[in-house]
Amino acid sequence: MARYRRNTAQTVYTGGFSGIDVTEGDGGSFSSSSYMKNFRVTPEHGLKKRSGYRKLIDNVTADSRYAAHIGGADLLVFKNGTALNAVDLADGPAVSLDTHDGAPVGYFTFGGMVYIYGQGFYYAFDGTSFRKLTPYVPKVAVTCPPSGGGTLHESLNLLSDRARLSYSPDGVSMEYILPSYAYSVTSVAEDGSELDASRYSYDPRTCTLTFSEAPAGGVPDSLEVTFRLSDGALSGMPRIGERFCIYGGDRDTRVFAFGAGNTL
Repeated sequence: MARYRRNTAQTVYTGGFSGIDVTEGDGGSFSSSSYMKNFRVTPEHGLKKRSGYRKLIDNVTADSRYAAHIGGADLLVFKNGTALNAVDLADGPAVSLDTHDGAPVGYFTFGGMVYIYGQGFYYAFDGTSFRKLTPYVPKVAVTCPPSGGGTLHESLNLLSDRARLSYSPDGVSMEYILPSYAYSVTSVAEDGSELDASRYSYDPRTCTLTFSEAPAGGVPDSLEVTFRLSDGALSGMPRIGERFCIYGGDRDTRVFAFGAGNTL
């Protein structure tokens, strides 16, 4: 066995392995270890990785898989076609978390949770409970006139299948034009209060939102429209990727995803 001393750039040799030592730090002994999972000690006091495997689940093909230590348990989260599953490696069995459209997913661990993400969806799993998260819905344009356009504001969120616009009503127009990638309108708010869906209708063929009564004018950005992106827009967005890197560890909240072509 050998240990490399970083500060002195020296290699220190020891004759054989002397056992487990859970003392904090190295205790001055280079021949012991505080962590021995998946290793065994040979008769010559050396270390050797254990061989073999254990079957976890029968008759399951995993498109992707991710192992994490969450809540004191070793978990395996995996996707099989359109199904998301998880299994506790200590006692099993596999449990179904949810189903989705079968698109590729990525995984990362942060703050004691496993996050599962893909195009237009976002989940969190703490080892016990599983929930679908609501990603931030960006406001892609502001001060839009009823005829459309406006000032670009935020980029689309790759974790969300929705976006928002804010219009400045003129008090007369009853028809408002949405972007060509707006598939359906999910909500409309006037002066911060959500309108009943009976007060408007949306035609995706012409991207026209029609009100039964013209919204009041005079206040910029007083009308906010939230819409779902079309399938074409979603499929044309860059894929997030299935690899991740957390910037700053648990001290930060930024996660860099990659692995889909040249996108980051």
